[in-house]
Amino acid sequence: MYWYYGQQDMKTGVLLKNEDNIYVTYISNFSCAPDSFMLHYLKWIMGTKPFLILELDSHTADAGVDTRIEAFLDIIEGYRSKFTAIKEARYDNGLRFINNPNEDIYISNILTAEKIPIKNNPRVKLLLSSMGRLSAELISATIRGLGINAEAMPVPDIYTLQMARNHASGKECLPSHLVLGSALKYFSSEKYRKDETYIIFVPTTTGPCRTGQYFVFYENLFKDLRLENVVVFTLDSDNSYNELGTEFYKHAWWAITISDYIKDLETSLRTCAAEPVQAMATYDELWHKMISVAQQDITKVLPVLKDISKDISKIPLKKNMKECPKVLIVGEIYVRRDDFAIDELIQHFSKRGIIGKVSGIAEWVFYCDFVRHSELKKRLSLLPWYRRLFAKEFMDLINWNIEHAYKHNVEKNVREILASTGLVPDSPHNMQEIMKNTEKHFVSQELYSEISISSGVAATAMMDGYSGIVNISPFACLIGRVIEGLFTPWARERKYPVISIEIDGNLLPPNVLSKLEIFMLNVMRFKGHADVNTMVEKEGMQSVAIDRKIIR
Repeated sequence: MYWYYGQQDMKTGVLLKNEDNIYVTYISNFSCAPDSFMLHYLKWIMGTKPFLILELDSHTADAGVDTRIEAFLDIIEGYRSKFTAIKEARYDNGLRFINNPNEDIYISNILTAEKIPIKNNPRVKLLLSSMGRLSAELISATIRGLGINAEAMPVPDIYTLQMARNHASGKECLPSHLVLGSALKYFSSEKYRKDETYIIFVPTTTGPCRTGQYFVFYENLFKDLRLENVVVFTLDSDNSYNELGTEFYKHAWWAITISDYIKDLETSLRTCAAEPVQAMATYDELWHKMISVAQQDITKVLPVLKDISKDISKIPLKKNMKECPKVLIVGEIYVRRDDFAIDELIQHFSKRGIIGKVSGIAEWVFYCDFVRHSELKKRLSLLPWYRRLFAKEFMDLINWNIEHAYKHNVEKNVREILASTGLVPDSPHNMQEIMKNTEKHFVSQELYSEISISSGVAATAMMDGYSGIVNISPFACLIGRVIEGLFTPWARERKYPVISIEIDGNLLPPNVLSKLEIFMLNVMRFKGHADVNTMVEKEGMQSVAIDRKIIR
């Protein structure tokens, strides 16, 4: 729990749980992001002891509140008359993911003292949720190449979302439902085996985002479901997700970089290909060729990338990418990368001849590196000058520079190879320039959040020739709404096309589609396209949806 008031509330709940004559009333407001998770935690803390939740908004009436309080008092009376006979016990499967320095990762069972190896163990499977079909598939293939049995879960669908909502309040953000639903759907499928151990990977972060609370929610929910062979494993943004060591991080970086640029090829092909359906079929064949190589050693994939680039260059195009208006999609990192959340938007853009460039995962990792570098410099500056040369922070800065140079070299090689297709749109890459624009136009760099990077990269993209910005986020996401509050007034002052869209897992409603049509028209006019006939759908017009299943 990294929110101050959240810490105070949970601490109070733990203390009052054991006070026989005190019962908790939790006052929340409508659509409160932190409370969407903390109310679950309070339920688990209280166990069988009753507590009252009052959710208030500007329409709350006294009568409704009075009725709930009276009912709560009746429940307390009933509980007090028989609470001595109630016994509580939380289930715990005893499994813990262990990652110690200079030691292979393993799972420890604290109940039996058993040590379960992960590498080269077919009975242990690492499950990756689909934060983008391409990245999930390629990272899982890369991890298999390192001796870990990994599998990417399929692109979510409406049934995935329904499974998650069966176990959630509905107030949590969409990404938490998609990850949870994917896991529960897998556990209810024929693939699930009682004699295997499953590791669910959940990335974490801090700040105003709720992502850092997902794993706490999942761990407690899996206890309620009494899943005896499931353990949650996390990597944190504060370390740029490098806790598993150099070898793993190096291979993962290759996978992230390649999947980002291949995603650019995909969105460009859907807009520019003369026969989009046939083009995507060819693209899929080439992609699975990439997967088979990545399972061996992804760091040796550049020759295969060159062959793929040549084959993609042969696909007939109806228009040149440089002639098309480009829209940068920024915002909350999960929904902008997840095909279930973003695909409808890409379909609308491709029909109108607009390329929707989705901000990559690499952008977020580079931002995490920027934050880590800033923090190291701060800590080093606090030391006396004569101690700096021998300080741990100084060595960490040297290692950071080596790591940063390696990452940029990998990205440069991959970009240059795939750019030869003419289907990779340019996008802002200089994190120093991006963060200067953030500081100049929006917020201090001290606000470590997607708010800073998304606002800065959107402004930089418009200065670099993009024709519009889409700010996408889950419904009621604080991150998305702050970005909208910062960037939209700035963009409108300069007459830049901008739209903010919140995703709740359903199809875009008619009012949002109307705004989207206006936005696309403004994008084409901003680009200088006087002919807006492409805004009219023609008979037989094809679009390609991401409904393909994972083969490997």
